[in-house]
Amino acid sequence: MSLKLETTAGTKRHPDRSEVSRALRDHGWANDSFVILSRSDSDYVQVGGGSLEIRRGDEHRRWDETPAPRDAAERVFMDFYESSGKPWLLAEWTDVTEEVSTRARGHSVLALAIALGLIAAIGAWFAMRG
Repeated sequence: MSLKLETTAGTKRHPDRSEVSRALRDHGWANDSFVILSRSDSDYVQVGGGSLEIRRGDEHRRWDETPAPRDAAERVFMDFYESSGKPWLLAEWTDVTEEVSTRARGHSVLALAIALGLIAAIGAWFAMRG
């Protein structure tokens, strides 16, 4: 499966190791920037504002130390790049699967509530016009 590198500056398909390292150096630690290296929507490693996360299938984990040390983040990204699976062994990770799932459900409920509110407002507007 091919890799995709996404940064604040754009997206690159099939990046080489030096492009991943450069992206981490240039975009990984500012509060308004990010770097994501992915194989799919459910298989990726990302850093943004110094927070390092990895998702492998249904498991989503965050590095226990924030900001993550740059050298450790680079090792995690390179291990992911090489498909070795070793990022799990480099440090303690906090399982945030439930937190991320709950946040996603919360956003879905909020979107539904907004949509229903808009429908009700449009219906009331039409009723007042008629």
